[in-house]
Amino acid sequence: MTLGEFVQAERLIRAAVDHFRSTGNRIQLANTLYLEGALRAALGQQQVGLAVFRESLDLFNQLDDLMDVAYTLEAIARIQVERGDLRV
Repeated sequence: MTLGEFVQAERLIRAAVDHFRSTGNRIQLANTLYLEGALRAALGQQQVGLAVFRESLDLFNQLDDLMDVAYTLEAIARIQVERGDLRV
């Protein structure tokens, strides 16, 4: 992706997050937050990515969506490994 595509993706994801928050669509909010976490991690914004992934994880847990809980935990673990943070 080019920087311009990252910027456009960020804008669209933020608009989607705002929409799903305002409509109370928790599953789509959780999915969109996961995408935002992945985008932030790809942009090197690991701390922000972790925070967004954790918000997504909380929602997936509330929804009992075990598959997406697992995917999100994996994404969090990848960032922590990259940072050398191997705490459990």
